[in-house]
Amino acid sequence: MTKSNKFFLERSNDEEFPLMRDGNTLSMTRLLLMIVGAFFAEFLALIPQTFFPSVLKSGGNWIVLYQILVPLIGFFLIYKYIGNQQFSNLYKRIKLKDLGFGIIMMILSTAYSSIVVKMIHGSANINNSAFENGTRAVRESHYFHFMGENLVALMNEELMAIIPFLAAMVIANKHFHLSRNASIWIGLLVSIIVFGTGHYSAYNWNIAQMYLVIGASRLFDTGIYIRTKNIWISFIMHWVFDAVMFGMIAFK
Repeated sequence: MTKSNKFFLERSNDEEFPLMRDGNTLSMTRLLLMIVGAFFAEFLALIPQTFFPSVLKSGGNWIVLYQILVPLIGFFLIYKYIGNQQFSNLYKRIKLKDLGFGIIMMILSTAYSSIVVKMIHGSANINNSAFENGTRAVRESHYFHFMGENLVALMNEELMAIIPFLAAMVIANKHFHLSRNASIWIGLLVSIIVFGTGHYSAYNWNIAQMYLVIGASRLFDTGIYIRTKNIWISFIMHWVFDAVMFGMIAFK
């Protein structure tokens, strides 16, 4: 990366993205498999609630473990064996300045989502019944249990967005020879589409909410990754955002 082709969110002395660093560019087939595989890995977690809702209710902790661990293993295998990358290169030491940038982007994401929801005359129609029903003590218990599960589940969501972003960016830049900036925008678009589609169950196939609200939020969350090159920061901001939003329901 040179000063002239860096993306507007990047720092002037940033290192290059994974998959763009090596001299040996992955084949188009491998990169497309990374995009499709990332969605499929997350889809595996949604199989119980999509096709077997009765099993979801009666499966208990085994279903929870399945929904958390199976996608995570899938992402690891995709990145390491299809992408030929070390999983650790997605993660870096956490810096305070990166957290500060993440907080700014989280605030902007919240403002954006609120405005768009009002514009489409919708609401965040995600299933909140566990937080809305029952006594306050029951709602609080559900909330803490849910946010504990989210420590892994939201990392899976970050991987579902970041891996396709990286793969699509490389396809655009190395195979179609588009500029680096244009390739990053294409990666962002693919990240939005994959992330929004991956929330079809939570939003009951509400297309506007899937893509204009939750999908487009990747402009900010993936933007955090573009700036920091560290998935820890986008994950932390994602978790904090959910903790605040669901907390407002559980503790009202």
